[in-house]
Amino acid sequence: PSYDSQTGIFYMMFNDAQGFVASAPATYEKGKEYLGRGTGKAPPAPPAKQGVQAIDSKTGKVLWQFITSRASNSSGLIATRGGVVFVCTPEGEFMGLDMKTGKALWHYRVGGSITSSPISYAVGGQQFIAFTAGNMVYAFALPDIATASAKK
Repeated sequence: PSYDSQTGIFYMMFNDAQGFVASAPATYEKGKEYLGRGTGKAPPAPPAKQGVQAIDSKTGKVLWQFITSRASNSSGLIATRGGVVFVCTPEGEFMGLDMKTGKALWHYRVGGSITSSPISYAVGGQQFIAFTAGNMVYAFALPDIATASAKK
């Protein structure tokens, strides 16, 4: 997750799915795994959804959601002062989302699943966002915001 202290907005990956637990009497059988409970069939549930969401930390209100096709607790994101949330997804997408709206601004697909969170660092005044996927490290240079604003 990532938190913007200036706006009070919390950005996080989420997985919204119904859980189910059933318990019934279980008989011990020598030589078999014994969990001390039986099982049951799960009731019908709405489809699960997962992705990225922005939450107002003062009210708890979800401001926006960006839905992805797979859930993961190992992929992550980072919010930047430049107004972009960079997201790694388990389906192999590295994306930039608008912090205010959740709209996709940019994406890059790698050849496999991404199970890491992006990091930000600077070299010689240039900001980079990097992450790992498989045995590769990907690093992307960000445009200088001051220079880009001056050109407008």
